[in-house]
Amino acid sequence: MNRRYNIDNTRRNNPAWNRCVLYSFTFVSETALSTNESSVKSLYLTVLSNRKGLSLIETAFVLLIVGVVLAMAAAGWHSTLEARRISAAGADLKAASNCLVKYVLHSDQIPPATYFSTSCRKRDPWGEPVIYFNAADNEAIAPGMASLALNANGINKNNIAWVLVSKGPNKTSECALTAGSVTCTGGDDLYYYVSVEKLYEQISKN
Repeated sequence: MNRRYNIDNTRRNNPAWNRCVLYSFTFVSETALSTNESSVKSLYLTVLSNRKGLSLIETAFVLLIVGVVLAMAAAGWHSTLEARRISAAGADLKAASNCLVKYVLHSDQIPPATYFSTSCRKRDPWGEPVIYFNAADNEAIAPGMASLALNANGINKNNIAWVLVSKGPNKTSECALTAGSVTCTGGDDLYYYVSVEKLYEQISKN
Protein backbone atom coordinates (compact mmCIF):
# COMPACT_ATOMS: atom_id res chain seq x y z
CA MET A 1 0.00 0.00 0.00
CA ASN A 2 2.78 2.39 0.93
CA ARG A 3 4.66 1.42 -2.20
CA ARG A 4 1.65 2.19 -4.42
CA TYR A 5 1.17 5.46 -2.66
CA ASN A 6 4.79 6.30 -3.18
CA ILE A 7 4.55 5.47 -6.89
CA ASP A 8 1.37 7.57 -7.34
CA ASN A 9 2.87 10.41 -5.35
CA THR A 10 6.04 10.22 -7.41
CA ARG A 11 4.01 10.46 -10.63
CA ARG A 12 2.12 13.50 -9.37
CA ASN A 13 5.34 15.22 -8.42
CA ASN A 14 7.04 14.39 -11.71
CA PRO A 15 6.77 17.37 -14.15
CA ALA A 16 7.21 15.16 -17.21
CA TRP A 17 4.32 13.00 -16.11
CA ASN A 18 2.10 15.99 -15.52
CA ARG A 19 2.85 17.36 -18.97
CA CYS A 20 1.96 14.02 -20.52
CA VAL A 21 -1.35 13.90 -18.72
CA LEU A 22 -2.09 17.52 -19.69
CA TYR A 23 -1.29 16.89 -23.34
CA SER A 24 -3.43 13.77 -23.33
CA PHE A 25 -6.38 15.67 -21.86
CA THR A 26 -5.96 18.50 -24.36
CA PHE A 27 -5.88 16.08 -27.28
CA VAL A 28 -9.03 14.32 -26.07
CA SER A 29 -10.85 17.66 -25.60
CA GLU A 30 -9.88 18.96 -29.06
CA THR A 31 -10.88 15.65 -30.62
CA ALA A 32 -14.29 15.82 -28.92
CA LEU A 33 -14.80 19.43 -30.01
CA SER A 34 -13.84 18.61 -33.57
CA THR A 35 -16.26 15.70 -33.55
CA ASN A 36 -19.09 17.94 -32.27
CA GLU A 37 -18.43 20.57 -34.97
CA SER A 38 -18.51 17.88 -37.63
CA SER A 39 -21.81 16.61 -36.26
CA VAL A 40 -23.36 20.11 -36.33
CA LYS A 41 -22.16 20.74 -39.87
CA SER A 42 -23.49 17.37 -40.97
CA LEU A 43 -26.89 18.11 -39.40
CA TYR A 44 -27.03 21.57 -41.06
CA LEU A 45 -26.20 20.13 -44.46
CA THR A 46 -28.83 17.45 -43.97
CA VAL A 47 -31.49 20.11 -43.24
CA LEU A 48 -30.48 22.13 -46.30
CA SER A 49 -30.55 19.07 -48.52
CA ASN A 50 -34.05 18.19 -47.31
CA ARG A 51 -35.28 21.76 -48.08
CA LYS A 52 -35.76 21.27 -51.81
CA GLY A 53 -37.96 24.33 -52.50
CA LEU A 54 -40.65 26.68 -51.28
CA SER A 55 -43.47 25.27 -49.21
CA LEU A 56 -47.04 25.37 -50.51
CA ILE A 57 -47.90 28.32 -48.26
CA GLU A 58 -44.83 30.27 -49.34
CA THR A 59 -45.59 29.59 -53.00
CA ALA A 60 -49.21 30.71 -52.56
CA PHE A 61 -48.05 33.90 -50.82
CA VAL A 62 -45.61 34.74 -53.63
CA LEU A 63 -48.29 34.11 -56.27
CA LEU A 64 -50.71 36.34 -54.36
CA ILE A 65 -48.23 39.23 -54.34
CA VAL A 66 -47.48 38.76 -58.04
CA GLY A 67 -51.21 38.72 -58.82
CA VAL A 68 -51.83 41.95 -56.90
CA VAL A 69 -48.96 43.70 -58.67
CA LEU A 70 -50.16 42.55 -62.09
CA ALA A 71 -53.74 43.63 -61.33
CA MET A 72 -52.58 47.11 -60.32
CA ALA A 73 -50.45 47.40 -63.43
CA ALA A 74 -53.34 46.27 -65.65
CA ALA A 75 -55.74 48.78 -64.05
CA GLY A 76 -53.24 51.60 -64.53
CA TRP A 77 -52.64 50.63 -68.14
CA HIS A 78 -56.40 50.46 -68.83
CA SER A 79 -56.93 53.95 -67.37
CA THR A 80 -54.07 55.33 -69.44
CA LEU A 81 -55.40 53.68 -72.59
CA GLU A 82 -58.92 55.05 -72.05
CA ALA A 83 -57.54 58.55 -71.47
CA ARG A 84 -55.68 58.34 -74.78
CA ARG A 85 -58.80 57.12 -76.58
CA ILE A 86 -60.91 59.96 -75.18
CA SER A 87 -58.30 62.49 -76.31
CA ALA A 88 -58.18 60.87 -79.76
CA ALA A 89 -61.99 60.90 -79.99
CA GLY A 90 -62.04 64.66 -79.36
CA ALA A 91 -59.48 65.16 -82.13
CA ASP A 92 -61.53 62.97 -84.50
CA LEU A 93 -64.71 64.96 -83.85
CA LYS A 94 -62.89 68.23 -84.52
CA ALA A 95 -61.41 66.85 -87.75
CA ALA A 96 -64.86 65.72 -88.93
CA SER A 97 -66.27 69.17 -88.11
CA ASN A 98 -63.48 70.87 -90.08
CA CYS A 99 -64.43 68.66 -93.01
CA LEU A 100 -68.01 69.94 -92.78
CA VAL A 101 -66.79 73.54 -92.59
CA LYS A 102 -65.03 73.08 -95.94
CA TYR A 103 -68.39 72.17 -97.49
CA VAL A 104 -69.96 75.32 -96.00
CA LEU A 105 -67.20 77.54 -97.40
CA HIS A 106 -67.87 76.22 -100.90
CA SER A 107 -71.68 76.16 -100.81
CA ASP A 108 -72.86 78.47 -97.96
CA GLN A 109 -75.15 75.62 -96.89
CA ILE A 110 -75.36 73.11 -94.06
CA PRO A 111 -73.78 69.86 -95.28
CA PRO A 112 -76.30 67.08 -95.89
CA ALA A 113 -76.03 63.73 -94.09
CA THR A 114 -75.00 62.04 -97.34
CA TYR A 115 -71.98 64.31 -97.67
CA PHE A 116 -70.98 63.63 -94.10
CA SER A 117 -71.29 59.86 -94.62
CA THR A 118 -69.22 59.80 -97.80
CA SER A 119 -66.62 62.47 -97.07
CA CYS A 120 -66.37 63.25 -93.37
CA ARG A 121 -67.59 60.31 -91.32
CA LYS A 122 -65.05 58.75 -89.02
CA ARG A 123 -65.04 55.87 -86.59
CA ASP A 124 -64.16 56.76 -83.03
CA PRO A 125 -61.33 55.00 -81.16
CA TRP A 126 -63.82 52.38 -79.93
CA GLY A 127 -64.71 51.45 -83.52
CA GLU A 128 -68.15 53.13 -83.58
CA PRO A 129 -69.22 55.59 -86.33
CA VAL A 130 -69.48 59.26 -85.39
CA ILE A 131 -73.07 60.56 -85.34
CA TYR A 132 -74.02 63.76 -87.21
CA PHE A 133 -76.99 65.91 -86.19
CA ASN A 134 -78.17 69.02 -88.10
CA ALA A 135 -81.42 70.98 -88.32
CA ALA A 136 -81.92 70.52 -92.07
CA ASP A 137 -79.81 69.27 -94.97
CA ASN A 138 -78.63 72.00 -97.38
CA GLU A 139 -80.04 74.76 -95.16
CA ALA A 140 -78.70 78.11 -96.42
CA ILE A 141 -76.44 79.96 -94.02
CA ALA A 142 -78.52 83.13 -93.54
CA PRO A 143 -80.34 85.04 -90.81
CA GLY A 144 -83.37 83.15 -89.51
CA MET A 145 -82.04 79.79 -90.74
CA ALA A 146 -83.05 76.58 -89.01
CA SER A 147 -80.75 75.63 -86.16
CA LEU A 148 -80.40 73.23 -83.26
CA ALA A 149 -80.53 73.51 -79.51
CA LEU A 150 -78.08 71.45 -77.42
CA ASN A 151 -78.83 70.17 -73.92
CA ALA A 152 -76.04 67.99 -72.58
CA ASN A 153 -74.62 67.52 -69.10
CA GLY A 154 -75.69 70.95 -67.87
CA ILE A 155 -74.80 72.71 -71.13
CA ASN A 156 -77.65 74.55 -72.84
CA LYS A 157 -76.86 76.14 -76.19
CA ASN A 158 -79.04 77.53 -78.95
CA ASN A 159 -78.46 78.47 -82.59
CA ILE A 160 -76.24 75.45 -83.24
CA ALA A 161 -75.41 74.50 -86.85
CA TRP A 162 -74.50 70.85 -86.13
CA VAL A 163 -73.50 68.44 -83.40
CA LEU A 164 -71.10 65.52 -83.77
CA VAL A 165 -71.25 62.69 -81.24
CA SER A 166 -68.97 59.82 -80.29
CA LYS A 167 -70.63 57.01 -78.34
CA GLY A 168 -67.70 56.85 -75.94
CA PRO A 169 -66.21 53.85 -74.11
CA ASN A 170 -69.56 52.12 -73.53
CA LYS A 171 -70.30 52.23 -77.30
CA THR A 172 -73.88 53.31 -76.62
CA SER A 173 -75.22 56.74 -77.56
CA GLU A 174 -77.18 58.68 -74.95
CA CYS A 175 -77.73 61.60 -77.35
CA ALA A 176 -80.83 61.96 -79.52
CA LEU A 177 -82.38 64.56 -81.80
CA THR A 178 -85.96 65.50 -80.94
CA ALA A 179 -87.89 68.50 -82.30
CA GLY A 180 -84.80 70.47 -83.22
CA SER A 181 -83.01 69.77 -79.94
CA VAL A 182 -80.09 67.42 -79.32
CA THR A 183 -80.34 66.03 -75.80
CA CYS A 184 -77.64 63.94 -74.13
CA THR A 185 -78.82 62.22 -70.95
CA GLY A 186 -75.73 61.37 -68.93
CA GLY A 187 -73.55 58.52 -70.10
CA ASP A 188 -70.07 58.91 -71.52
CA ASP A 189 -70.84 60.34 -74.96
CA LEU A 190 -68.39 62.88 -76.35
CA TYR A 191 -69.71 65.69 -78.54
CA TYR A 192 -68.50 68.62 -80.60
CA TYR A 193 -70.70 71.41 -81.88
CA VAL A 194 -70.40 74.44 -84.14
CA SER A 195 -72.59 77.49 -83.76
CA VAL A 196 -74.17 79.41 -86.64
CA GLU A 197 -72.23 82.50 -85.55
CA LYS A 198 -69.01 80.55 -85.96
CA LEU A 199 -69.97 79.66 -89.52
CA TYR A 200 -70.73 83.30 -90.28
CA GLU A 201 -67.21 84.18 -89.14
CA GLN A 202 -65.72 81.42 -91.29
CA ILE A 203 -67.64 82.60 -94.37
CA SER A 204 -66.73 86.25 -93.83
CA LYS A 205 -63.03 85.33 -93.64
CA ASN A 206 -63.19 83.24 -96.81
